[in-house]
Amino acid sequence: MAIDKGHPYPLGVTLESDGAGFAVFSRYGTSAYVCLFDPKDPNHELVRHELPGRTNHVFHGFIPGVKAGALYGLRRSEERRVGKECRSRWSP
Repeated sequence: MAIDKGHPYPLGVTLESDGAGFAVFSRYGTSAYVCLFDPKDPNHELVRHELPGRTNHVFHGFIPGVKAGALYGLRRSEERRVGKECRSRWSP
């Protein structure tokens, strides 16, 4: 399944007939991901897609095949400089 860059607007999730567009604001993020979960076992992550587009502070992408009712979560990674040290972390 190929992911397109999609659009940086509107923010959030936009359903279309052939999939869904995702646009997520993150001032300090270095990458953002959409995680899709199994509807029969919501604790089971089926796939994680990195959003390929970035416009200013908005990460965005279009994932084909996502339909209304899909279970999803968003993640982002971030690096912050603390003194001379660079720290990475994940945000669920």
